[in-house]
Amino acid sequence: MFLSTISFFMANAFVKQVAHIPAMETVFFRCIVATAFCVWGLKRAKANLLGTNHLMLVLRGVFGTTALYFFFVTLQQMPIASADDTIPFTDIHRDDRDICAERECAADAMVLLRDCVFGRFADRAV
Repeated sequence: MFLSTISFFMANAFVKQVAHIPAMETVFFRCIVATAFCVWGLKRAKANLLGTNHLMLVLRGVFGTTALYFFFVTLQQMPIASADDTIPFTDIHRDDRDICAERECAADAMVLLRDCVFGRFADRAV
């Protein structure tokens, strides 16, 4: 668990360090590495590389890449501690205050996304 936490922190820190590279390029190269690991694992397991449910595989790829892109944009635009807080964690002992805090966090993320899409940060020095 600790090793996983350190690994994700280091990956997020590296994304933050290459903020001068467009997020889509970062996603592209990260997906190239992930694809290499997947192909290696599938060949090792002697599984079919193309899968059987093509529609679900395509949808997973599209939605996964889109989510990764928006997460990388968030990492590049926000301080890293705040960006990591945007990842939702579920807890069975939530009360109304936690739900309100999650809604505020989601609203902040939507405002950031709107600002990034419409170029509010385009003139900001990185």
